[in-house]
Amino acid sequence: MPEIRPIDLTIDSREVAEMVDKDHKHLLRDIDNYVQIMESPTLGNGLTSQVSDFFIPSTYESASRQYRCYLVTQKGCEMVANKLTGEKGVLFTAAYVNKFHEMKIALVVEQFNLPRTYSTALRKLADVTDEKEELQRQNALMAPKAAAHDLFMSGRNAQPMNQVAKTLGTGRTKLFAFLRNHGILMSNNLPYQKYLDSGYFTVVEKPIDMGGETINKSQTLVTAKGVDYIGKLLASRGNVLPMRQQQCSTI
Repeated sequence: MPEIRPIDLTIDSREVAEMVDKDHKHLLRDIDNYVQIMESPTLGNGLTSQVSDFFIPSTYESASRQYRCYLVTQKGCEMVANKLTGEKGVLFTAAYVNKFHEMKIALVVEQFNLPRTYSTALRKLADVTDEKEELQRQNALMAPKAAAHDLFMSGRNAQPMNQVAKTLGTGRTKLFAFLRNHGILMSNNLPYQKYLDSGYFTVVEKPIDMGGETINKSQTLVTAKGVDYIGKLLASRGNVLPMRQQQCSTI
């Protein structure tokens, strides 16, 4: 919470004079005496005091003329109250304590933009609740998409070449040939090491039954990063959709 300085919460000495039922000029005289004592190098007990923590010189205008006054802090009001006795002192103390309490609440409300009334607080609470529910709804909608995107980008769901060919609008055989011709795949359709290291492909061992004997055959899978790379390479060579069109024209 921001620090509340004495100057942030003050009462005009004219109002203080009304509260203690004293002429303003007489109150000014009393405060001048307090200030003169506090502005001495040391107090009687050896402690120094900051006058502005109690009384802050100010002016006000009346009938096009300026007059002196003080802005009195809560400490200043306590000093004035200490000089009062009986019922007048009690009533003044209760009045200034309530006033400073109200000013502190108003300052906090203003600084933090808090609602001032119960109905305003209810509306603000409803607005915050609606915003929270909407955010939760959007997060719920986005979560499956985000999870799918993370899975795809991680390469754990790398695609076989026939699926990649369909995605890019060409045929599996043509795509293999294209990648071999561009030095990306070897003659056995496995990627060169640098393209594996780049994260474009992954190679898995797929068991195949050959004459009652199971052998493992290497299969090239394309990661999301690889699909993007191949798509851009096809586009740069003008071989995106035309490859499918060429295939159809030969039938």
